[in-house]
Amino acid sequence: MRLFSRSLLTFSAAAAAGLLAAPAPLSAAPLTEATVTAVVKEVKVLSPGKAGKAASINELVKREQAVRTGGSSRAELTFTDSTLLRMGANSLFNFEEGTRNVNLESGTLLFQVPKTAGGANLRTAAVTAAITGTTGLYHYTAPSSKEPGVVKLILLEGTAKIAGKKIRGGQMFTALVNRKLELYDVKVHTIDVQRIMDTSPLINGGFAPLTSQKLIAKVLNRQSHPEYVRAGNPTENSSAVDTMHDRIVRANTLPVSTPPVVIPPETPGRRTPPSTNRSPVDSLDSICTKNPLDPRCAGGATYNMNRRQ
Repeated sequence: MRLFSRSLLTFSAAAAAGLLAAPAPLSAAPLTEATVTAVVKEVKVLSPGKAGKAASINELVKREQAVRTGGSSRAELTFTDSTLLRMGANSLFNFEEGTRNVNLESGTLLFQVPKTAGGANLRTAAVTAAITGTTGLYHYTAPSSKEPGVVKLILLEGTAKIAGKKIRGGQMFTALVNRKLELYDVKVHTIDVQRIMDTSPLINGGFAPLTSQKLIAKVLNRQSHPEYVRAGNPTENSSAVDTMHDRIVRANTLPVSTPPVVIPPETPGRRTPPSTNRSPVDSLDSICTKNPLDPRCAGGATYNMNRRQ
């Protein structure tokens, strides 16, 4: 049994128009190894053919290894180019040596990629986010036989491309995922960055301050400017993100009008036209409005190591 399915797709997500997310620049130095720089509660390093072992500070994580966190647990890993990843509870990820691809199988990552590092591709089985020098949070819950999956990308500063959309600091991308790994109910929201900075355990849960604080401060200043408020920016609450303590962070959001669209994963060698079938499940907004404690709003899905052979 392999820890990670090699079928984790190498595509960047296509938008309805068929545009691909741009990969990290070819000149960017590849990711080679990461050092474990923080461990909170249950954190394990997984190697092929071996039982997982407890992670330790200063331990090196290399290609073909993975890191998994348990409930109410967190971890921090730092790469040689100062790219920083923090893992929330019930998360599982690995990276591909010789590339700048980070694979998130489930859970939540906080990422901080320096402007000089050349960006990175944050991949799930359903969609890829192409980021440049950026700080944000990325969440993925895989779909099940009864529930849709969820993708969330929050930017605290910088820019990213995902599913053909470009988002910037102070915005959040959300989508539901059906069992064919197609995206639907795709939306972009304006979020209250200060609220996330104040409430996220991956930012203030005993970790050192982010080195991108000054860049995040520029976004905070923009959001506090009277002209920003007068332009019709956030006044009403909706569920934003958090799987770190299995709870919801309430962030002020203002959805940006986006037509419903289903975005299928790409098949190598050909483009798959967007499906016209909508999933029968309720939209994420509707779900969270009816039941804010629904696990799809808060995340927290546990990865089953036996689900893939």
